[in-house]
Amino acid sequence: MSSLSPDRTRVRTASPSSTARCGRRSSTPAWSLTGLLEIENRAAPVGLEPADTGTLQGDLIRLNREVHSALTERPSITQAVIAASFRTPEAAEALTAFWADR
Repeated sequence: MSSLSPDRTRVRTASPSSTARCGRRSSTPAWSLTGLLEIENRAAPVGLEPADTGTLQGDLIRLNREVHSALTERPSITQAVIAASFRTPEAAEALTAFWADR
């Protein structure tokens, strides 16, 4: 049996036959790594269009601010997705597809 801790990792609770493991933390993430990307993709507005400020410089500044915001907000799903991409090939492929779409 397991439950989620506040930091979203699974905490395994002891069964009656294994009290020595009670409360021991597992490194198994609560969500699948590619599931994080699915959440990120669904959270993005449908038909996302790049900003058109009237100048290339303005467009690039706006894009840079959006990327910065996605990487620095707390909690950052984007940071979690990037970290997950180093753990499995599936997550890396999903991250590549995510950025290619944008």
